Amino acid sequence: DDLEKAVDVRHNDHHMVIYIRKKTPGIIDDRDFLSRVMWRKKHDGSFEVVTTPTESSARGGMQKTVRAKFPSTMRIVRVGENETRLEYVIQPDWGGQVGKNLAWLSVRYMGSNLAYVTDIQRYFEALRGLGELDEEDGVALGNLLVSETKEEHHHERGESRVEVRIRVLFKNHVGLKELGERWPWFEEFLAKVVANKLRPGSDSKVKLCNMTAKEAKVIGGALASCIMANLTAHAAVDEWILRYPAMGELERK
Repeated sequence: DDLEKAVDVRHNDHHMVIYIRKKTPGIIDDRDFLSRVMWRKKHDGSFEVVTTPTESSARGGMQKTVRAKFPSTMRIVRVGENETRLEYVIQPDWGGQVGKNLAWLSVRYMGSNLAYVTDIQRYFEALRGLGELDEEDGVALGNLLVSETKEEHHHERGESRVEVRIRVLFKNHVGLKELGERWPWFEEFLAKVVANKLRPGSDSKVKLCNMTAKEAKVIGGALASCIMANLTAHAAVDEWILRYPAMGELERK
């Protein structure tokens, strides 16, 4: 929804003034933002990025456009050898008399802007190879697998949104790409797991080395019925692994 985006002034690598004009729903005027962005590294190794509203004679008022404000702060703190914590605070002001009553607009943009932190996590998570992944990466990947993506709104004929999501993740994620190269059926298997559609689960005694895409779909689709039949997710996964020999092999590998 950006109509215009530009760096108006670049004082140095740590300090710039940026301009953004955004398209809004037709019932209200568009909004533009003029902000000063600064960042620094602190003595403890953390980083701070601060955005504050500013004014400039070169960026006066435009017809049918209201000047809004979007102050924000982000702290980037290392909390372990391979872990970083992001703290992100935003306080949008949509400007004008109408802006004071646009709670729905605030909710819309607050959600999408706070999701920026997730985008950062997704970017760095995708760079990790299979040998680098640990249990926390498994949790992060699980969250990515059940989170909607922009790409799935433009799926091809006959392709479900979940299938698009999985396809894009396997394309962009180094670790998942390695899994797909080792086991070509893994992408379709995971798509059935994430779809989580309840259906009668068929039995399969196939071994991991003989797994086909057809068998993988059967086994992946059976997890939903295990979840329905158990009180906890852990119990459901244990039952699922015990039911299918290939899953026991997969867990050990």
